[in-house]
Amino acid sequence: MAPDVPVRVFARPRPRQEEDGYPECMEVQEGREEIWIRPETKEQTKICPADQNFVFDGVLTERATTQDLVYSRCAEKVVSTVLEGFNGTVMCYGQTGAGKTYTMSGKVGDITNLEAFHAMSEGPDRGIMQRAVEQVFKAKAQMNSGGQMGAGGVEDKGKAKGSVEVSLKMSYIEIYNDIVHDLIQEDTNSIALRKSVAGKESAASTPQMRNGASCHSVSSRDQAMELLHLGLRRRQVAAHNLNRDSSRSHAILTLYVTRGSGKRSAEAGKGGPKRGSASSDAEETIQSRLDLVDLAGSERLSKTQSSGVHQSEAQHINKSLSFLEQVVLAIGDPNRDHIPYRTCKLTQFLKESLGGNSYTVFVANVRLESSFLSETVRTCRFAQRMLNVKNSPILNVMRNDKNVSQYIQKLVDENNHLKEELALYDSLSQVNREYEPYTDEQRAILLEQLERYFLNDSWSVNNFSPLEFSSVRHIKEIILQCKAIYNRTSVPSSESAGPSAPSIESQPLSLGHENGHGSVEGRHHNNGGADVYSEAGSYQSESPQALPRSQSNSSNGSALDPAKIEIYKEGVGKQLQEALDENRMLVKTKKKESNMLAKQMNELIKRIKASEDKTTTQDLKAEYRELHQERAMLLSEIDHCKSLAAECSKKLKEGVHECFQ
Repeated sequence: MAPDVPVRVFARPRPRQEEDGYPECMEVQEGREEIWIRPETKEQTKICPADQNFVFDGVLTERATTQDLVYSRCAEKVVSTVLEGFNGTVMCYGQTGAGKTYTMSGKVGDITNLEAFHAMSEGPDRGIMQRAVEQVFKAKAQMNSGGQMGAGGVEDKGKAKGSVEVSLKMSYIEIYNDIVHDLIQEDTNSIALRKSVAGKESAASTPQMRNGASCHSVSSRDQAMELLHLGLRRRQVAAHNLNRDSSRSHAILTLYVTRGSGKRSAEAGKGGPKRGSASSDAEETIQSRLDLVDLAGSERLSKTQSSGVHQSEAQHINKSLSFLEQVVLAIGDPNRDHIPYRTCKLTQFLKESLGGNSYTVFVANVRLESSFLSETVRTCRFAQRMLNVKNSPILNVMRNDKNVSQYIQKLVDENNHLKEELALYDSLSQVNREYEPYTDEQRAILLEQLERYFLNDSWSVNNFSPLEFSSVRHIKEIILQCKAIYNRTSVPSSESAGPSAPSIESQPLSLGHENGHGSVEGRHHNNGGADVYSEAGSYQSESPQALPRSQSNSSNGSALDPAKIEIYKEGVGKQLQEALDENRMLVKTKKKESNMLAKQMNELIKRIKASEDKTTTQDLKAEYRELHQERAMLLSEIDHCKSLAAECSKKLKEGVHECFQ
């Protein structure tokens, strides 16, 4: 197993533009990788009650830091690991106007002018994206000519030389209002995140290619720069009070590197191929990916004064960043087994970067003007949480046999021939059998048959109705499902001991829940009642007297029988149940945040009523309006999560009825 590697976190303060009329309360000490917060006014102590310092892997000081230094400290090593065959990510995070896009793509200026963009891309103001492309193509040229790369893309003279073919591809997408758009494809329609039937990312999408986004081969730096320019020109931007070129979307530039490792397989040269191998003449191919992520900035609507479409954009941005924070909190919590990556498109795309197999660097862009104290403290706190995120990078190696396609075709032909023989045998025997692997729907039907068999009162040794043993695969599936039922319904001896312990026969059949640690927990039944769905998306217990007779009797095949609900949740409805749990957890968390804001607002109301100074009253009212806006956004997110939970609950109930009718 690959060793855990923590995410490296850097803070980059934007140089102060001008004095904002507030006492300075934030500073960066030269030579120390920390930001100090020293509140001096009552308003500042409300945000940060006491002196506080935030320590990171590095703090890039305001005026002494150049774009070149930022790249060498934050991104150069990550790009080097990508060239070695690992996945890498560099992402910029922070409030709007803090310098994220400048850090990532440089001082773009007039984005419609291609010549000006090329000139900037060769100047000192170019960003991480341009410099990463340069490093990758420099390494490509040296490896193609027989050199081996050292750190920073410099040729290592001490390493053995051998020509290695390197190919590069590039994709560039933006997530605007939680819809994914391809920035370098002529067809600008949104991208659907393609999933396999099981709901997991397909093999082609991880760890290298993301399904849906166009992937363009690039053979030169200039060609890559033209695609980058096209993507930047198409990206959604707008002006507001804090930033005249505010990004309204999250953008991810991805470079895919494919190269030969120059190594033969372990079996080559050692007495020929091992048993079952297609060929001894095998080489290894290394495929890796570099993600450069420019996140949209979080916004306080009271400061940006955004309205209409821009207000809606800001709400989508803040919501997705809130979901990102939930993911980071879940990863850093050792007691959490489930990480809510599926809550939005952004967290889905960053799954491998946060808690996955990537070397990740996180750059927190902040502003040190005292008027932005609240946003800076929030960004620094989030950046410190990122220090708790650990990844497990792996070398992405694929074996490439010369005759692998012929070998695969031979196996396919043999498999088809055997299927034809089985079909002929079944036809002569006048039976109809299925030999394909069981689907979730087939397993659910089989479990329902097993339930009816176990609950059948007229049991006899030779009566196997409603089961019919049609094939070896069918028998194996029955055994597997019986084992699953046993694991979920067995009662530990410590619980069943004693005169008051209920008998197994008196308990309704329940499949229980898997607790994430390899063991299984059963569902508790309160007062002998049946578990049913509530409108809020949770299970509640109803007494048998409150239900019709047909529903209170678990042996009559009712669609709301608890065993059937559990069967459906463990099979076809598993994803719906997980989504339901995620949304309920989000509602609970956000309600706590909303209640805290409500308490702060009530306290402000008291202070406003008690205040006799006009200036103080105006400041308090401004703070109240800001908290009110923040709470309104939280309530909107709560309503959204509730609606998602209600929809999941509805689909679960409908699925149970359809599956067991």
